Amino acid sequence: MELNVYSEDTETTQEALRWFNEIWNDKQLTQDVKEEVLKNIQCIYKENSPELLYFITLYNLFKDYLEEISEDNIIKTRTNFKESLVWNKLYKFQKDGVI
Repeated sequence: MELNVYSEDTETTQEALRWFNEIWNDKQLTQDVKEEVLKNIQCIYKENSPELLYFITLYNLFKDYLEEISEDNIIKTRTNFKESLVWNKLYKFQKDGVI
C-alpha cells in the first residue's frame, strides 16, 4: 500500500522504484503465478455449449432462491407465486412452461 502514492519529486519516485524492485526481485516475498493465471484465462475463454451457458445464467439469477428452497416451502400454484421476484424475472415462454 505504501507504493500507492503520487509524487512529482524525482528523488521520492526513484526511491519508491528501488523499493518496488527490491520487493519484486525477492523470491521470499513473491511467487510467479503466470502459469496459473494463464490456465484460468484459458478455462474462462474456452468454448462452452449454449446449454451450459444457459444453466450457468439460470443458476446466477436464482442461486439465492435455490439456497432457501426446501421441500416445506416449495411454491404451490395457489400461493400467489405470480407475485414473486422469481416469477417477475421469467420470460413469457418460461412463464408458459410454469403454468
